[in-house]
Amino acid sequence: MHGEFSTLVIAGGGGWENGGVYTLKVKQDDSANKIEFKFVA
Repeated sequence: MHGEFSTLVIAGGGGWENGGVYTLKVKQDDSANKIEFKFVA
């Protein structure tokens, strides 16, 4: 592995009616990281 990952986030269902800044947090074993992204509804 090269320290990278990808995922698909489907903005559907409850909670996605409002735009805003969201934080995606990931953790594996002792490693952790986070990224913020802006979602426009």
